[in-house]
Amino acid sequence: SFLAQVLAQSVAGAKGFGHAVNMVAMLQVDAPMLSKLFVALPQEEALSLAALDRTWPSLVGSTIRLLTIGPATPLAAVAAVARAGGFLRLKAIVLDCRRGFRGTWVSVARLIDRIRVCNPQLERFALRGLSFDFYGEDHPAGQPETGLAASRGKLQVLSSTLQLVQGNSTLRQLEIAVAHRFAPTSAMRNLVSTIRHMPALVELRLANCRQVMHCVQEALGSQLGQQLLRLDLSSGELRAGGAAMLAALMPNMPRLQALLIGDNGIGPQGALSLGQGMAAVKDALQELDLSSNGLGPEGLHALAEPLQRLVRLRVLRLRSGWATSEGVDALSRLLQPLGSKLELLDLSQNNLNAPSIRSLLANWPAMPELRSLSLAENIFATIDFATLPGTPNFSRLIEVCPLLEELDLTGIGLGSEELSLRAIASALPPTIVKLQLSASRLREPQLQQLLEVLPPLPELKSLAMTQAQMDNAAAEVLSRLLTFRTVPKLRLLDIRGNPITRKGCIVLQESLRQMPAFRELRGSK
Repeated sequence: SFLAQVLAQSVAGAKGFGHAVNMVAMLQVDAPMLSKLFVALPQEEALSLAALDRTWPSLVGSTIRLLTIGPATPLAAVAAVARAGGFLRLKAIVLDCRRGFRGTWVSVARLIDRIRVCNPQLERFALRGLSFDFYGEDHPAGQPETGLAASRGKLQVLSSTLQLVQGNSTLRQLEIAVAHRFAPTSAMRNLVSTIRHMPALVELRLANCRQVMHCVQEALGSQLGQQLLRLDLSSGELRAGGAAMLAALMPNMPRLQALLIGDNGIGPQGALSLGQGMAAVKDALQELDLSSNGLGPEGLHALAEPLQRLVRLRVLRLRSGWATSEGVDALSRLLQPLGSKLELLDLSQNNLNAPSIRSLLANWPAMPELRSLSLAENIFATIDFATLPGTPNFSRLIEVCPLLEELDLTGIGLGSEELSLRAIASALPPTIVKLQLSASRLREPQLQQLLEVLPPLPELKSLAMTQAQMDNAAAEVLSRLLTFRTVPKLRLLDIRGNPITRKGCIVLQESLRQMPAFRELRGSK
């Protein structure tokens, strides 16, 4: 405890917050103990200590396996560690450009160059949030570069990044989430060349790239395609043409286990092309994300048969697939052969109404391995959901999903009508660990109804009720609803975005603290 106190004082001194730096005591600590103390500190604080003694940069560097460079990172300290030949054990770098840095873009590029000289044996590199908008962008406070000067500096950052990872014989994961709309041709050419020559790469994420197929087409047709296990081309504006090009390359990716191409607008025609290409990866693919692609009923029909052949598929995301009531039959047909294997299913934002969900539940296959299900933002909690006696409703989930742990019912209209509220709440699976009920109408009367029908949820640990229109009166009912009898393992309750005053939050928190497992109340007041 004494060493920890001295170290905390040293950090304060290094940051300029005081002069309580007991350097004599610190220098008497041996290197192994110092290393343990450096590991226990937040990374930016450990790096700040590197300037306090000439032997410490290499010592601090030797404790870092994952280096995160962002707005809180002391760039000069990182450079000092690099100059000292530190980072001997460095395996991963995350360069987060979304909120800028404590310096110019050029200084960041030079820092990356210094790290490259250390020849780290990286296994993962991530570059996030670098944009090339020449025409006016928000620059974080303290960052002096603007306009063309900033864009030139960003180009240097990209160039230094590509030099760092190019030809790296140990890099297995590469993530480049960059907006390339305004990137010069030379930068794009370098990116294409870099991706192609990476002998150990098995995971590639190239997100938000408006020229994504131009960047990866050649690489995916080479040796890289044959070694890839995970490919993420999210938000790349593939459209139908890009989907056809990707499908044509799939025979060269026989080991592909995860394909993430959400938010690419491939449409029904792109879905048809993609379905034809999936035959090449039917024995390997385990995860598929087709979210926000404007599939519609026609696209779901086109995918129904190809997806049935994916014998190892475990994760399927069809968020915002525009299924509507017309696509329910295709959706049911698609899910039938996949049911026995799926572990995660996302059907959120598909414009599925009460009759659609009833039909889907009636034909829901047994899903003995399903852990996570999202039906969020499908407005089905209306009177039509509970008016037909004997028709399947949420009780079907208990029968066919015996291991369900996460259920997202955000924005389904819960609470807008009493009978549907009772039908859904009374049939919540007892296995649920995480439950989302946000964007609902859960005022005092609705919570009184829940109080009457909610079954015990013995495994529930996390409950989200954000923006659920709850006030102080509702909070009082909630304190009687969430008890040790109903939710004995509850650890987290999120009520942000509700008009509950500070007084109401305190009353609710005092009640929740009576449960031994409870840890956190997230409130807006």
